Amino acid sequence: GETVSRAVALQGACKLVEHDFLVSAELMDRLRIGEEFTSSFLGPVELFPDGTTVDTYALSREGRGG
Repeated sequence: GETVSRAVALQGACKLVEHDFLVSAELMDRLRIGEEFTSSFLGPVELFPDGTTVDTYALSREGRGG
């Protein structure tokens, strides 16, 4: 349904915003992330061709580098 479509669209947007993992602000409010992760608010990200945006956070693992 809509939740799956939104999750797929969020992950598809990862390349556009150059982050590994994105979650909606709605989910972030309910999610408990471990200390090994950091989150940063990206703001609205356009997910669908109709211009629908979702407030989004990027999640990253601490100390991840290359």
